[in-house]
Amino acid sequence: MSTLRKDGRLQSSVTVTNPYTGLKTRVYVYGYSEKEIAAEKKRIKSEVDDIFLGDILFSEWCKEFIRLKEEENLSAVTTEGYEYDINKYILPKLPKNIKISQIAVYHVKNILRAIEGERTKQLVYTILNGIFNAAKREQLIEKNPCEYILKPKYKAQKAKIFSPDGYQKLMHEIAGTQLQYLYTFAWDSGMRRGEISALRWCDFDPIHSTITMENAAKRTKKRGEYIDKPKSKDSVRKLKLSASAVTNLLHWKERLAERLLDAGIAWDDNGFIFRSEKYPERKMPNSTISNTFRKLRIRLNLPEGTRFHSFRPTNATILAEHDINPKKIQIWLGHSSAAFSLDRYVHATQTMQAGISEALEDAKTIYTNMN
Repeated sequence: MSTLRKDGRLQSSVTVTNPYTGLKTRVYVYGYSEKEIAAEKKRIKSEVDDIFLGDILFSEWCKEFIRLKEEENLSAVTTEGYEYDINKYILPKLPKNIKISQIAVYHVKNILRAIEGERTKQLVYTILNGIFNAAKREQLIEKNPCEYILKPKYKAQKAKIFSPDGYQKLMHEIAGTQLQYLYTFAWDSGMRRGEISALRWCDFDPIHSTITMENAAKRTKKRGEYIDKPKSKDSVRKLKLSASAVTNLLHWKERLAERLLDAGIAWDDNGFIFRSEKYPERKMPNSTISNTFRKLRIRLNLPEGTRFHSFRPTNATILAEHDINPKKIQIWLGHSSAAFSLDRYVHATQTMQAGISEALEDAKTIYTNMN
């Protein structure tokens, strides 16, 4: 029911929901008749998106941005990473109640200046650019402030590869342990840490010498470690293993069966291939794989930058040294392009130069003897 104001107009209100924050807001309407009041209420309800356009807080839009990314089926690892970086690097550098429409170029510059690492700086820029582009698509803002700032430069460094001496030193140190079989398999397959961690015995076919990779172990702060689909469709693959790789897994299977029997744990073909030392019925966690290798690297004085992931580029480099077709290397590693495999994983070695000088010498003979 409307109330009469001193100026002769009628006053009423309508409650609308901000479509960007979910918060309910009372909007007052005025008119000289109940008909005008009803028409104004109808207009407000029909134009609720425009009423709140640009009025959304930046912090609220960040939450909406994460929700939109989840709808795009981005992995939980990625979306939680976005949330972490937003809360650590972006929101603390902005006024608490600043609206997205108030964010200017200097705000973005201040955020980036406060970040030390170039890799993190580039990542935060990418997140901010995505946040503002999404806001433009929703017509919350007209311009993206990131468009006026050069993207920070960062080029990922290749992981170190093993030298023969380093590899031998490592394998000597872990001889007779589960790590011997794990590291040998990593060397043989070039698979990612999370892929190896998620493997089950049912994925291994010793008759046909294959291992099938359909899942990967991932970790987020909210969910802890869990098994999920791999990072891309290219990561799903079946590898043809060498005879020695098959033998390595079969030997480990025998050792594991004895260990489980001693612990009173029944064998299960759906069980994980590599197990937790403390809880052998469970898989070996990703963190254990990384932390154990890091301690070994320090103890054995292996080169800085050598990590468990180094098995993967070492594997790729060996394949390239033996003139394996780049497309085959791409498929073997589970990458989306051969160019990425060669650029990020294959290291230049002296072996790769074998035959080059001879080929040039042969060509010189042909060119110089032409009449």
